[in-house]
Amino acid sequence: MFGGDVITYELIDNLTYIYNDSSNQLKKVQDYSFRPSGLNQPCSENTAYTYDANGNMITDENKDNANIDYNHLNLPKRIEFET
Repeated sequence: MFGGDVITYELIDNLTYIYNDSSNQLKKVQDYSFRPSGLNQPCSENTAYTYDANGNMITDENKDNANIDYNHLNLPKRIEFET
């Protein structure tokens, strides 16, 4: 420290990951820090992420994505957002 300056830090994220009971797919992320600089999670649904039969994420309520297209290798090739 220089000149007696005090540097303080604050908790930005205090995350809890919630997974589907029948798979290892992420269902929702909760941020308990309640900081505006932390995870922006406007989703209040029980399920923020949904998947297709191949396990590809097709919706992410936190990002307001309308459509995710995958190629024949199940790799994302296009993501369209509502805004």
